[in-house]
Formats: sequence, structure tokens, C-alpha cells
Amino acid sequence: MTRRRLGTTGDRGNLVRLYLVDTVGVKRYVCQWGPKGARQQDSWPATKEGKVEAEAFFKAFSEETRRARTAKGPMTVRELWVSYLESEAAALRPRTLKLYRDAWQTWEQHIKASTVAEDVTVQEIGAFRKSLDARGLATATVQNCFRNIRIVYNWGERMELIARNRWHLFVLKIAKEKRTQPRAEYRSEEFMAIWRALDPQRVGQWRAWASVGLLGIYGNRQNEILNLRWSWIAGDTVQIPASVVKTGDVGVLTLFPLTQHILAVCKAWADREQYTGDYVLYSGQAEGRAHPSKMPHYSIQSLTDQIHRAEARAAVPTIRWRAGHGFRRGLVGDLVDSTGDVTLALQAIRDKDLRMAPRYRVRRNDKVDAAIQQRAGHLMGAPVAKGATKVQSDPENSKAASVGGSGNSMIYNDL
Repeated sequence: MTRRRLGTTGDRGNLVRLYLVDTVGVKRYVCQWGPKGARQQDSWPATKEGKVEAEAFFKAFSEETRRARTAKGPMTVRELWVSYLESEAAALRPRTLKLYRDAWQTWEQHIKASTVAEDVTVQEIGAFRKSLDARGLATATVQNCFRNIRIVYNWGERMELIARNRWHLFVLKIAKEKRTQPRAEYRSEEFMAIWRALDPQRVGQWRAWASVGLLGIYGNRQNEILNLRWSWIAGDTVQIPASVVKTGDVGVLTLFPLTQHILAVCKAWADREQYTGDYVLYSGQAEGRAHPSKMPHYSIQSLTDQIHRAEARAAVPTIRWRAGHGFRRGLVGDLVDSTGDVTLALQAIRDKDLRMAPRYRVRRNDKVDAAIQQRAGHLMGAPVAKGATKVQSDPENSKAASVGGSGNSMIYNDL
């Protein structure tokens, strides 16, 4: 049996939920209500008429709940958050839920949990923004915090739990010089230098060597590669489950001879260390090998540390926020340069949203510099416009002419 939640209303401990339930191919709308241990339900056939009846039944519960809450008094900031969790937490990924929770805790620390949610003013939201800026938080962190808090308030407004939502009116302005710039990339030569600086024969480096190789070749997100499991591999194809992929789609990788060699190295190390778990890149913690099923995968922190060490050995500069994600950006840049097709480049990293292009396509100045230099070369033989050197005095003009032409020739000779 599978079921999909269509709506939730009510108070904690006495929620009302509407589901679309599929039992061996037979679908029905089911509405459940009542406290845990004494839950009741009613159901309707999954037809057009059944859907109308089920939604009307659920709406009646919603209206009753709204009237009860109005009689109880306005909802506090904490109560709004708890109601949101009860309704929506099941549909959120753990990482997303953590981001929402962190943002709301930051908001509660500023406004206090007991504050009436709908009484918050635009001025108080502005004060909250100033407090985040005073902490020196990155611009992207502030933007994400505001976005996540708005999501909860907007949900409360849609569910008619709050009558007023002033978050609609606040405009989060960011100065141009403070706007988040695209993160740095690893060019092909930097990727290869770092990869060569890692030794697959050393116990402390083989995991980083394999991770960097796979990241540089495929351009996946770090979480997808570090979570890689042997059970996902069938022949020359890797199927990465949707639960691991950020976009929620199944990720499919085709193994090439080079990447098959990388996996063979990982398998050899697993055999050598007698690791029988499913992770390709398992943690280096010795205490976890006694229980392979509980062994975590190789961490982003450990990978980042090894990348920085390899950068130092390869004389590649360490740039903040580059690390593992820089290989993904570098692949996009290389493919755009070689094909001129940004759509193809985004498809290569399994990103379907063209709006992401500016975030992944780091501006490369090579072609710009070459074009400027080429233009300057053409100008070297071009005549100087009459009066172009009038900023010089007449004696200076005469002296420049006596040594072989206009004063601008000295500039061209330096190009």
C-alpha cells in the first residue's frame, strides 16, 4: 500500500489528514482524524465526484479548526513553526528540514518564540536583517535565511493560521558589491595537477584520489560521489537514487575505462582492509570496520582537507569555497569553451535549469584578453587621428616627431 498526503490541518495531537491511498491498484481518498490511539477515518472512491466529496469533508474540518484557533487566541511564532512541521516535515528532505530549522531558530532568537506571529512589523524584520549583517554572515546565508522564514509565514497565511503576513512587504536589498559572486573553478590543468598530487597507493590519499577523479570527470555534486555504493553499479552503468540527488531525479553515470580503473582501485583497498560494506568510498575510521553496515562514507571535510594538501604540493592556489565543487564548475567551463553550448554543459552535470548557467559558468578572460591584444596589434599600424596628441604642448609634439612619429608609438612598442 502507498499513500500520498494531500493536506493536513488541526492542532498537534489532534491532526486531520487527507490522503490518496493506493492498495494493490485500487485508489481511494482517505480522511483520518482524532488523537493517536483513537483515530477515525472515512474514505471515498478515487473518482472526480469522490475527490470533490473528500475535499469538502476535509475543508469542513479546516474551517472548524480555524474557528477554534481564533477563539483560542492568535498564534505565536513558535506555534506557527510547530504547525508547519506537523503539516510539511514529511515532505521535506532531512537537509532541507535542517536548513529551515536553523533559519527559524535564528528568527526566534531575535523576535522571541512567544511573540504573536501576525504582529511582526516590517521594521522588526528590518532590525532582524541588521542583526544578521552585524554578525558578519555571508550574503547568501542571509538570503537563504530570509527565504526559508518566508516559506513558513506564507504557508501559515495560506492555511489561514495568521491573518497578517508582513514578510510580503519587506524587500531584502543587497548592494551590488556585496552580491554573491560565482565560486571559483578548477581549470583542466589544475584538476590534473591536484589529481597527480594524490597517491592511490597511500592509505591516507586513495579515497581523495578516487573522489577527485570522479568529480573531475563527471562533475557530480560531492554528496552523490561520496555516497556511491557498490549496489548501485550494474555492468558499466551507475544508478544514483533520487533520494541522494539534489534535483530529486535518478542520476545515471556511464562508466568509462578510466573510471572503471578508479573503482577497481577502490575495490582493491576494500579487499585489503577487509571492508565488506556497500560504500565505495567508506570512512577511514578504524573503529567502524568491525561493523561495516554502520560505517559512514568518506566525509566532505576529509576530502576538502586532502584537496587543500594536494593543492599545496601541486602549487595550485587555495581559493575559499572552491574545493570539491570547483571540479563541477570547471567541467562546465571546459565544455562551454570546447562546444559553445551551455545547454550541453549543464546537461553534462545533470542540471536542467538554464537559470543556473550564470552560477556555474565562471567568466574566463582568456578569449577577452586575446581579443583585446589582437585589436591592439591592428592598431599598431593604424594612423593616429589628427589632434589625438593635443594634450601635449607644441614643443613636446615637435620632439616626438623628431624621434620618429607621434608620442603614441611609444605605447604601441610596449604592447
